[in-house]
Amino acid sequence: MNGRDFARQRALITWRARSEAHRRKAMARLIRQAGAVVVFVSGKLVGYRLPDGFVVCEKRRYRTESAALLELANVQLFTRLNGPRRIPIRAYQCTHCHGWHLTSQREAA
Repeated sequence: MNGRDFARQRALITWRARSEAHRRKAMARLIRQAGAVVVFVSGKLVGYRLPDGFVVCEKRRYRTESAALLELANVQLFTRLNGPRRIPIRAYQCTHCHGWHLTSQREAA
């Protein structure tokens, strides 16, 4: 199973889960089938490392910085129009999957 298939299956599990217990059980089955290893950083689930070394992050992955920045602009506009929420303020390159993610946290000094 490649990273794209794993990410797709994980998304389907999340959307279709009838309960948190059902989601956990289905994710455990997917992790076993894929031969993946759960990646934790500072006690927080970051993603899943597949046998080929590819990491599927918990956050949505953008392939390029420009794609992430475009989505950042769209999210900020939509959120301003539809009420208060945590608004992403920047894009950053992930050290695990080497893709781009959005975050609402300021950059560390």
